[in-house]
Amino acid sequence: MKAGWTVFAALNLNQAIGTLKSQPIDLVVTDLYLPDCEDGRTVGKIKETNPEVAVIAMTAGGAAGSSGNSLMLAKADGAEFLLQKPFEWEKLKSTLDEMAHRLQYGGRKLHVLVIDDSKTMCVICRKMLEANGFRVTHANSIEEAFETSDALDIDVILTDLHMEGMDPKEAIPIIRENMPGVGIVAMTGINGEMLSDALKLGADTALYKPFGAQGLVAAVRNAHLLATMAMIEKMENQAEAA
Repeated sequence: MKAGWTVFAALNLNQAIGTLKSQPIDLVVTDLYLPDCEDGRTVGKIKETNPEVAVIAMTAGGAAGSSGNSLMLAKADGAEFLLQKPFEWEKLKSTLDEMAHRLQYGGRKLHVLVIDDSKTMCVICRKMLEANGFRVTHANSIEEAFETSDALDIDVILTDLHMEGMDPKEAIPIIRENMPGVGIVAMTGINGEMLSDALKLGADTALYKPFGAQGLVAAVRNAHLLATMAMIEKMENQAEAA
């Protein structure tokens, strides 16, 4: 309400579905686990009731470094954003503002997170990608990216392999395991062998600096496609096993 929205509240999934059927709802903000929906499929059941409604999922787990099962379910079921509890007002307001913009103007741009300790490189990548229709945010370290990123809102991570702090090669397996469906593009201008190692660790594509806009865009799109296909295959395998 503080952000200017008209709000209906529900204490469980059954109440929420009743509201969806009786009111014109644009956005649902829901916990992934509710008293009458303990399997984590809250988002899917909401989308079954109203396929057009946007969903922000809330959870106390699912950040990088923890299990990615909840994230995979939420992403596969169509959630647009993830809010990890506890969250500050500023984070909620930012997410609501982005959602309001999408509802007003329609569509969604692929979101690329650029991780590089060079501010110049972040600016170069941002300009190239935005000129080709991408939405771009950036972080100056892997740690900052993990602290500030919404795993459901990111489509591709473009990360340098030579930075202070956490070794990006250590981070790639964490990203791959805990951020399902997110493409990973590894880049470096130091040592080409690092790119081969990054691909073996789970990166989808690799870029050697310097690169042009065409090569950058191709790598990002390819990474997004490969990661999406891998997530679908994993979900299908889990469904067959169940």
